[in-house]
Amino acid sequence: MHPFDALSADEKIGSYGRYVDGILDEEDDPWRDAFQALWQRSIIEARRHELSDAQRVQLRIFDDRLQVRWRKVAEMLETLVWVEPDRRHWWWHLDEGPQVRAEAEQAAKEAR
Repeated sequence: MHPFDALSADEKIGSYGRYVDGILDEEDDPWRDAFQALWQRSIIEARRHELSDAQRVQLRIFDDRLQVRWRKVAEMLETLVWVEPDRRHWWWHLDEGPQVRAEAEQAAKEAR
């Protein structure tokens, strides 16, 4: 079990937000922060059905910030050998541009 798994939903979302914000911190390690943000976002998504409305709002705020930072994320994604193939996990496909989020959200609506 990874230590991240033991965190509460609020703690996971907070950690995700800190990594999203760290993507723009050139003094730190922005690629590490980008990877950690994407990895943590996938873990949160797997338990999304358990989130409260307030937690979903906070997650959306951090997702908005991540989408704005798509170019920095794309730089990191170019270095990876493998990315999440599930297109619903749009954050792993930001190297294609910020529109991948809207495309994933639209596909999810159509699948319902």
